[in-house]
Amino acid sequence: MANYDNPNGFRPVSESRLAEYTTSAAVSKGDLLAYVSGAVLPFATGTHTDAVGVAAHDAASGADVLVYDDPTTIFVGQTSGNYVAATYDGELVDVEGTTGIMEVNEDSTSNPVVQVLYQYPVKGSEDTGANARVAFVIAKHMYAPAYGLVDEMKDFAHIADLTDSTGGTADGTLAAISGSGADSDINNNFAECAAAIAAIHARLEAAGINLPS
Repeated sequence: MANYDNPNGFRPVSESRLAEYTTSAAVSKGDLLAYVSGAVLPFATGTHTDAVGVAAHDAASGADVLVYDDPTTIFVGQTSGNYVAATYDGELVDVEGTTGIMEVNEDSTSNPVVQVLYQYPVKGSEDTGANARVAFVIAKHMYAPAYGLVDEMKDFAHIADLTDSTGGTADGTLAAISGSGADSDINNNFAECAAAIAAIHARLEAAGINLPS
């Protein structure tokens, strides 16, 4: 029997907390929300990077809204395509749809803000395939302790660039280490390495991960 096609946003299926925010646009119950300039609004793939949680009820623009904003909360939502457990469980994927009709876009990774966990059958949507229901967590959550480390880890690629014996130019900013200015180039590269490593250490410590000095 085919699953019922009813995109209606997201609902918590684990313990969560509620916190009050002000909206900068109308939101619907079940909307994934972004936090921008001190207010929340419906999350838009391609516009927003991280999310703060899911709206617990409808709210007009400029009103207060309660938000499930615990980064450990598990939510359930409908997939926009054909869900296959072996393909999508554990994957980081997008969401799509406007306010009130958001879905998990299980086969798109342009802005992977959520992580699919497993199928979550509900009455009328008990099968895999089209319009299946899945449980997920917000992977790019504003309050997740380690959120942002992925962006910092890109510095490792930069460090590899800097310490490459040829100087490396993958980031488009460094000239090859050669010629009469080689010593100066090497010193500048070591300084950049130190700065990048310090930034990574600072972010790790802010996340409660202490490394030996």
